[in-house]
Amino acid sequence: MTRAIAVLVLLPSLALAGSPYLVADLGSGPADGGADTLRAAGTTVVFRRFGADLWRSDGTAAGTTQLLAGATRNLTTHGARVFFTIQVLPDEALWSTDGTSAGSAFVATVTGAPFCQVLPTGTTCSNTPPDVDGLTSAGDLLFFRQNRFALWRSDGTTAGTVGIADFSVQVCSFGCFCCFQMGPDLGPFAPVNEQLYFTGFGGVTGPLPLEVANAGGVSDVPASPRPLGLRGVRGRLFIVADDGSGQTLWTHDGGGTRPITLLGDGTRAATRLTAAGGLLYFVLGEGTAAAALWRSDGTAVGTFELLAADATELTAVGGRLAFRRLAAGGDELWISDGTQSGTTLLSPLAPSELTDVNGTLFFVASDAAAGAELWQSDGTASGTTRVADLVAGPEGSAPSDLVAACARLYFTATTPATGRELWALDLSPGTCASTDEASCTTDAECGDGDACTSDTCDAAAGCASIPFCTTTTTTTTSTTTTTTLPPGACSAAPLSGCKQPVAAGQSKLVLKDHTPDAGDTVTWTWSKGAATALPDLGDPLTITDYVLCLYDSGATLRMALRAPAGGTCGTKPCWKAAGAKGFRYADKDRTPDGVKTLALKPGDSGKAKAKLIAKAENVPLPTLGSFALPLRAQLQGNGRCWEGVYGAPRVNTTEEFKATSD
Repeated sequence: MTRAIAVLVLLPSLALAGSPYLVADLGSGPADGGADTLRAAGTTVVFRRFGADLWRSDGTAAGTTQLLAGATRNLTTHGARVFFTIQVLPDEALWSTDGTSAGSAFVATVTGAPFCQVLPTGTTCSNTPPDVDGLTSAGDLLFFRQNRFALWRSDGTTAGTVGIADFSVQVCSFGCFCCFQMGPDLGPFAPVNEQLYFTGFGGVTGPLPLEVANAGGVSDVPASPRPLGLRGVRGRLFIVADDGSGQTLWTHDGGGTRPITLLGDGTRAATRLTAAGGLLYFVLGEGTAAAALWRSDGTAVGTFELLAADATELTAVGGRLAFRRLAAGGDELWISDGTQSGTTLLSPLAPSELTDVNGTLFFVASDAAAGAELWQSDGTASGTTRVADLVAGPEGSAPSDLVAACARLYFTATTPATGRELWALDLSPGTCASTDEASCTTDAECGDGDACTSDTCDAAAGCASIPFCTTTTTTTTSTTTTTTLPPGACSAAPLSGCKQPVAAGQSKLVLKDHTPDAGDTVTWTWSKGAATALPDLGDPLTITDYVLCLYDSGATLRMALRAPAGGTCGTKPCWKAAGAKGFRYADKDRTPDGVKTLALKPGDSGKAKAKLIAKAENVPLPTLGSFALPLRAQLQGNGRCWEGVYGAPRVNTTEEFKATSD
């Protein structure tokens, strides 16, 4: 089905309930308190001190206390808990905490790969340290690496924490008279709902194919290219691969793996893959003079360059992408809504520590007046301001380790009086809302641009695009024509011989893209049309489907709005016959594609009419502002079509398209 990507805007800037404040002076005076690796656990923050002991804070000095002693590693937020490991040689223990002493618990012991010493007196074997890393949250499951070449899965229980795949092989050496395990470095990891996609590089067996891990284990993904980069976006996996023809973008879901398009000329590497607002953003040619920021919605036409510049620190913020533009004259803070016109400068300051807090961007930047301090932005240049000058003058407090825990932003900062300590900033409203950019939650997020698939979201597996077209073959004395069409859907390319208005300007097309999607509308009128007899309209009360199809100048289908035959809408038939005046369709629920009304009126030349109105979130609007003109709208049904062609729109922006026919 046609992929609908709404251009989202940042939420209004969060109100600051006060100024940043020192949470606790753990180091007493100018000595550093040693807080690092801050991670959110619900409404509290968990952190290490001096890279070892585990502490927590609720934003008060009294509530800032030690949880565990020892060398903690791998702090990772998973749901409302923080998972971490403690080395208990030769093994490593997996723990989790909700930010309280009572809620801190041992999960499981992770063992390392075997190492065997082969001597004349006999062979002795032991386990090497497991060197756990790569903790990655995927829905309710947590995945991690052991010795870089083995994969484990945990549901947070001892019984549910198990090794599920080991890609190593045993290697024996006469130099050390020993045998040990060698394998590929697993990664990158790309979670999609409750599945983890990954590959691996190096080792003695070479790179791995695309693999997927879930509650059932690990398996190869069939018919997939060997990945160079992976990223989950709203239930669908994006893959960067080079099969010999150059860097190409692919997509994978429950319906299979499909190429999208060659990226540029195919010679530049795609890096920094980031999901934001249902789009994939990436840098093509990072570190070169030809570097550029790109985006993709999973279709070829929706994959294009946004900005001819290198970029880093790509960060999803309230449905848009904030990033640091790299430039010889000085780095800058930029924002993008996924359109070229909506990719704009926010601040000439070089940002770091970009952090999304419920749609407001917090970051660290330095200027001549205050040095490096905490800033915030609502997504506009005028709304990008310094939060506070914690150290008066140009020295700056150099905030770092920014993390949001519901209604509070935590960070560390340095002042002459206290050294580097834990600070906090209270925010209003107090909400724990967050967006999982890798996972889908609704079927609408899984539209893949293919009119021949049924797109659904599975809570565990992500998107599934299932083909449902039928193929028919027609043979004449000289030719054989094969056509594949979904029932009641658009032809793959525009039909020929459509009925036209008898005069220019008599067909109108208006597309409006609003946020929220409840305001989306499509209005198509066809007036003073070519002669249309009542039998031309077929019988939509029982068997004749109608669909409004929108094609660009390249004959690519951009939108399909269906009014299926028959059916009951509410408590009444969807279609109503009006005698010699034709037929009328009405559906208050606007299913399946948002069509609210469709009127078909036969008549002599210059008298025939048709009008369609579609509204709200079911409308599969294409991305506006990027059409290859002219557009061609065809109402298809009963083996016929009624058409308007629009080459000179009066309005053609990312929010609205308005045109009368040529």
